[in-house]
Amino acid sequence: MKASSNTSSVAGRSPTGAVRRRRLPLVAVLVVLLLAVAVFRPRPKEPEYAGKPLHVLLEQISENPRHAETAIQAVRAIGTNAIPRLLADLEGRTPRIRRVVWKDRANRLLNRQSLSSFRFSENLAHPEPLPIYGFFALGSNANAAIPALIATAAKKPVPAVELYALAFVGKESIPFLLSKLTNETSLYVPSFAALAVATAVTYGSISVSDAQPFVPVLTGLLQSTNVATRAKAKTALEYIQNAAAGKSPDPGK
Repeated sequence: MKASSNTSSVAGRSPTGAVRRRRLPLVAVLVVLLLAVAVFRPRPKEPEYAGKPLHVLLEQISENPRHAETAIQAVRAIGTNAIPRLLADLEGRTPRIRRVVWKDRANRLLNRQSLSSFRFSENLAHPEPLPIYGFFALGSNANAAIPALIATAAKKPVPAVELYALAFVGKESIPFLLSKLTNETSLYVPSFAALAVATAVTYGSISVSDAQPFVPVLTGLLQSTNVATRAKAKTALEYIQNAAAGKSPDPGK
């Protein structure tokens, strides 16, 4: 009877284990197939100038925005034709961004099984938000993108990248940036808005005179109960003061 019981117990367990072993490779195959569909479907043409794709120009600007005049002029030559691509990149809707995201997700799923050692080897670090450098290059020429940037920002609890993009567009974005500076219902939004303003003033995207409405708001934030907000407000005020005095803080010097 004991032998029969043991046999019955083993028989009761083994099918489940076998099913699991068969299911794991199937999951891995499905992941790869889904990734292939996402990555290799027809791609929209990326704007380019003199044979250089937009993302290559943005990478050049990102290395040192103060000393990338050739790449900046190339983006300006592309002009407003670059805006749809920049907005799509911000939302992660372009093939290049989707590929990175999908490969990262695929590797996470593959890490849950041990039967296959296959992993995607491409650099899967979250891609740097290169689109902000496109808005930096275009400046006020990207004013038409402001409504879309605001709409995208409204969908995110912490729209850090969108705040930088808006700040780089320039003074037409100031009312929205002011509203985010005073939005202390969010833990991080005011601090990101302060840094976005500081960076835009440092690089000349927002002039010192246009930045003056920020000064009393930032001064008031020095009394915030949020430590991060106080610190970033202090930094932003210092950047504005340095820009007014003709001094350069640290970015690019």
